Amino acid sequence: MEKSNKVYVVNVKLLNGNWVKYRAVQGSAGVKRLVKYFDENFTGENKWLFCNVYEKESQQQVANYLNGKNPTRP
Repeated sequence: MEKSNKVYVVNVKLLNGNWVKYRAVQGSAGVKRLVKYFDENFTGENKWLFCNVYEKESQQQVANYLNGKNPTRP
C-alpha cells in the first residue's frame, strides 16, 4: 500500500467468528498502526485472522492482510 492521505475502512475477522469494523482510518500510516494494534491487543480467543482494507470513498478493496501462517503485513 502506497503512502496516502485517503480515508480507509478496515474490516477485521477474529478467531472467535466476530467481525470488527474501523470506519475512518486516516491514510496508509494509520492502517500500519492499526495492524500493529491488532498484533498487540487481539490475542488468544480474540486473535485476528485477516483484515480487508477498503477506500471509504469508492468502497474498492485496496489491501488484504493475513495473520498467522504465511502472514502479510503493510
